[in-house]
Amino acid sequence: MHIRNLIFFLVFVTCGVLIAMFSVPSIHNQLGSDFVRTELILKTLKDKESPPDLVLFGNSILMNGIDGQLLSKISGGTKVYNLSSSGQNLYESSLYYQEVPAGVKMVVQFVQAELLSDFPKNRFDDRVARNFYLYGYRPRPETYRLLGDSLLNYFKEPFYEIYADSRAIVSTSINQSFRRVLRKDLNLRALATEIYYPYTYTTRLDSATYFRRIQVNSPPELMTTYQVSPEAVAVLNKMKDYFSDRGIEYKVVVFPINPDLSNFSDRYKSEAENILTNLTTTKFDLISMINLLNADEFIDHVHPTPEGAKKMTQAFAEKIYR
Repeated sequence: MHIRNLIFFLVFVTCGVLIAMFSVPSIHNQLGSDFVRTELILKTLKDKESPPDLVLFGNSILMNGIDGQLLSKISGGTKVYNLSSSGQNLYESSLYYQEVPAGVKMVVQFVQAELLSDFPKNRFDDRVARNFYLYGYRPRPETYRLLGDSLLNYFKEPFYEIYADSRAIVSTSINQSFRRVLRKDLNLRALATEIYYPYTYTTRLDSATYFRRIQVNSPPELMTTYQVSPEAVAVLNKMKDYFSDRGIEYKVVVFPINPDLSNFSDRYKSEAENILTNLTTTKFDLISMINLLNADEFIDHVHPTPEGAKKMTQAFAEKIYR
């Protein structure tokens, strides 16, 4: 009798564990977080019926910085998708590249100048890989060739280990709830719905908060010289070749730097502008916006105001449609 009860108990516990484990993707998809934007981007790229002409990838600066509908109007009807997301660096963007549909004419990757200098910071962590995995993403052979095995190791983990590693999705959802409370100006609905102009930061911070952000996010030491990492150029050249083989143009744009971030010295910005626009080792076109915006055209330390976004969009249009 005791043995039968023990067997029943073990079967019951095992079933409970299996149900909980296989419920992880569903729970992940239902809980709100910044990562919900990954699902929207993947679904948008899988729509092969009516592909866009131009796809933009990058982080939240791009979310706030380029209005795809305005860009479409300026260009006379070009269909533009702004598929940026919070924290989306170059390597995270490149996970999406395999999903870019045939029919797209141009892909533009937006990057921060400092990340072309300190290139290892472009690596994504396991949270990003887990998020892609739980939305059904699997790297194809072309992505392994593009990025290498070491960057994609997480996707080779046994599914049950990835599911067991997913307990953090609850804390991620809670963090977003706190953000809603602390930043009433956030337009978080755009994360899950907007593919043209997904701006989330809507109101310029008050002066005291703004300058606290400036202080916290300025480099700890004065930056006076700029160098581009050879690894960055090599990787971006590889991306260019990948898209050229698919008949798609590939360009790189460097974001504006807020002039109030004074530890990015004028000399640093001038050198960066000069070096980036005169590189002779690149196969791709590089557009620099480093000195484009004034300090009052930023909502906080990095995100453009609506006026700043209009200025960025117009400057970008002049470069790619000239």
